Amino acid sequence: MTHGKSVRIYLADGISTGIRHAEIVNWTGQAIACPRARFSELQHWAEVSRPGVYFLLSRPTGSREGLTYIGEAENVLVRLKAHLKEKEFWNELVVFSSKDENLTKSHVKFLEARLIQQAVAVRRFQVENVDGSSAPSLPRADLAAMEEFLEYLRLVLGTLGYPVLEPIEDTSRLAIQGLQAKPPPLSSVQFFMSGKSYNARGRLVDEGFLLLKGSEVAAAPAASMPGVVRELWETATATGDLASNGTTMVVQKNMLFNSPSYAAAFVTGQSRNGRKDWKAQDGRTFGEIEDAATMTIV
Repeated sequence: MTHGKSVRIYLADGISTGIRHAEIVNWTGQAIACPRARFSELQHWAEVSRPGVYFLLSRPTGSREGLTYIGEAENVLVRLKAHLKEKEFWNELVVFSSKDENLTKSHVKFLEARLIQQAVAVRRFQVENVDGSSAPSLPRADLAAMEEFLEYLRLVLGTLGYPVLEPIEDTSRLAIQGLQAKPPPLSSVQFFMSGKSYNARGRLVDEGFLLLKGSEVAAAPAASMPGVVRELWETATATGDLASNGTTMVVQKNMLFNSPSYAAAFVTGQSRNGRKDWKAQDGRTFGEIEDAATMTIV
């Protein structure tokens, strides 16, 4: 059974953009998040002068993916000092180390390799060092401990605002072993849009509206397509996330949008009202189902 987690974040300067220390109750790991502009202050944090793994990060902007470099070191601070001169793209870093100082060189090399594998598979951020080292062999007990460490690391990294390892999927519908709770109405409904030049499927998720892999969208955008959506369309075409089947363009991976209307514009190639255009199998529109769900709130 999955249980709730308590993530504790300490704001060293009392501001959300400064250095932050994050941990989960009963977890031996810890995270230090630091803006590049505050790097010099890390010398006073012993947590980064020990074995660990780290993320150099640049947030997504517009239609561009975020960028990350994932690394490991026996003394993370020493390695990071070199990156100040070698790598310019990043504006924030997150370091993970152990509170009980039990992480070894083999442990952090294993973590680095697994983190690169996961980040590449998820495709949330572009991984600069995609050809990372292979994971070393670990004793059975250490292997189990590191896989558990990875799960907590993923949760803390996402909580700090970097979903580098979070799959783009409908997390609200993931099965929870032993829990038979009924899913919320909107998140349990699949929506459809179809026309002469498109045939698409999507659903509401925690982060927005998910256009599902395999959806067919219009072959070219019209002048009325919103600018931000046009950027997404052009980027997806350039990266191969949209591929032609001869008459339409086919979505090659699940794609996340801020709203049903942006997803509808992406599908049709023109400005649309997603609340009216996305329809459930029973014919009800997204807006009708959302309004009905809202009416149940007392």
